[in-house]
Amino acid sequence: MSAALAEHPRAAALSAAGAEHRWPYTPVRDWLASPQAAAEAEALALPLPAHYAPAPDAARGDWQVDAATAHVVRAEAQADWQERQWGWTVPANTQARVVLDTRVAAGAVLDLSLRAQIGAGARLHILRLVDVAAGGHGFETWQFEQAEDSRVDVLEYQVGAGRSHLALNSRLQGAQAEFHWQGLALLGGQARAVAQLRVEHLAPACRSRLELRNVLGGRSRRSVIGNMHVARAGQQTDSAQACHSLLLTPGARVDMRPELEIYADDVQCAHGATSGDLDETALHYLRSRGLDSNTARRLLLESFALPILGTADEGLQAPLRDDAGTRLAQMGADLSAASAARVSARGRGRDQARGRA
Repeated sequence: MSAALAEHPRAAALSAAGAEHRWPYTPVRDWLASPQAAAEAEALALPLPAHYAPAPDAARGDWQVDAATAHVVRAEAQADWQERQWGWTVPANTQARVVLDTRVAAGAVLDLSLRAQIGAGARLHILRLVDVAAGGHGFETWQFEQAEDSRVDVLEYQVGAGRSHLALNSRLQGAQAEFHWQGLALLGGQARAVAQLRVEHLAPACRSRLELRNVLGGRSRRSVIGNMHVARAGQQTDSAQACHSLLLTPGARVDMRPELEIYADDVQCAHGATSGDLDETALHYLRSRGLDSNTARRLLLESFALPILGTADEGLQAPLRDDAGTRLAQMGADLSAASAARVSARGRGRDQARGRA
């Protein structure tokens, strides 16, 4: 199956698009052709509030988003190659909420293109749920055009052990437009997840925020490229981006590359990034207060990851936190087991050395 996917006509098109848009870390055909070890993981299952309704069939093509209802749009690939091309329009002075639920099964490819027009004074809130199974591949391209005084808020929650690439380009074309992206990725196995986020400030007094947090185990790899472009007309721009990552295993990796292209004088632009493992001092403090190692690690992981989910709708925060808490508890338990195994191995080594002496 992998070799057949690499020869698919869309594979060549994605490779060409990657070269044109400087997709890093995404050798498309290599990804599709290389086998991936099977990994068992709990599927993402979130009970959605009753006021979220399935989107109409038009949402799978050109769709004028209905501001009166919160919608759920599903993008699924269960086998072979699934291609989707969507065009969304949010009318001026309306507020819309959408859950974009993306699922990719093992051996499948999702090839999704989303174009969105955000009218003047409109507000669009997107909860992006991503679950790519081991052996699955997800390629997404998002393009937003924002008019004056519009605002887009995206909250991303990504899990799984598969491979995914998101290329986003948001163009703030009207004065005082805003774009906000917050993301949490909990990845394991041999996951490869690339987020290439570009925000273009093309008008005065626009604002953007990017904040991503990652918890990585196994041999997973997370790559984040944040590009902020400020045109000459983008005076009084206020832009910031941050990426923070916890690497729980020696094989986990993170690549962070902030980019600033500034052609205006009156701007405020900032970026920051951190990566590391759990704080041993904090872990020791919790253990000294009577907590076992599993509980201590879980609390540290939750304090790092869960605050990012606080911007979700009130009816969605509880199921998101429950799912993330369960996954973090498992990651913490795996980390404790690995740590205990290393300690045991060192002890056996010392005993053997004494025996030889």
